[in-house]
Amino acid sequence: MYRAVFLDVTDSIQSPAHNILIEDIYCNWSGGCAFGSLGANTDISDVTYRNVYTWYSNQMMMFKSNGGSGTVSNVLMENFIGMTPRKLIKPGNVQGDVLT
Repeated sequence: MYRAVFLDVTDSIQSPAHNILIEDIYCNWSGGCAFGSLGANTDISDVTYRNVYTWYSNQMMMFKSNGGSGTVSNVLMENFIGMTPRKLIKPGNVQGDVLT
């Protein structure tokens, strides 16, 4: 597992990728976190995002597809918190496209 700490840049997971741990990420004035762009024969598995904090981001997490094929499997996203100057976006766990 790889661990990333205190990143202030937007980066993405691209295929192939396996056994990735990304935690304690601070996305400031950015596009948040992403998978992709995912094209033909995508092969991504066993990815954990934990403790992702966004400030003024236009999204917390995005899957970018490029009309490809393949699989993304066994992805855990936990403890995503997004903030704007006026409000706190509900903290919780991402399940599919629903923040709970």
